[in-house]
Amino acid sequence: SAASIILHVHETPRNAVISGPKVIHHEDEFTYECAVEGGNPPPEITWTVSDHLGQTKELKGELIGAGLSRMMLKTGSEERMLTINCVGENTQGRVSHTKHVHTHYLP
Repeated sequence: SAASIILHVHETPRNAVISGPKVIHHEDEFTYECAVEGGNPPPEITWTVSDHLGQTKELKGELIGAGLSRMMLKTGSEERMLTINCVGENTQGRVSHTKHVHTHYLP
């Protein structure tokens, strides 16, 4: 009789890339996407945004496909420069990408 074996191959995510605008404006909304390549089990994607004062907040993105998360960023009137970071992580490892975003505003 023939026997079959099922192998579960676990793999670390390989790469993360953020796409979205490099320059933003006050009192507006902007869309960023993070694409994480590879990974089994599929990586969980998380976002953090830090401002020029060092204040950091974690934002929940929307999973819009395998390894692809979309995040809406709403700006107020205080931002000068933002650092956006996305992390793709599974049980095997993690990858991240950081994007620096400048704010254009009236003096």
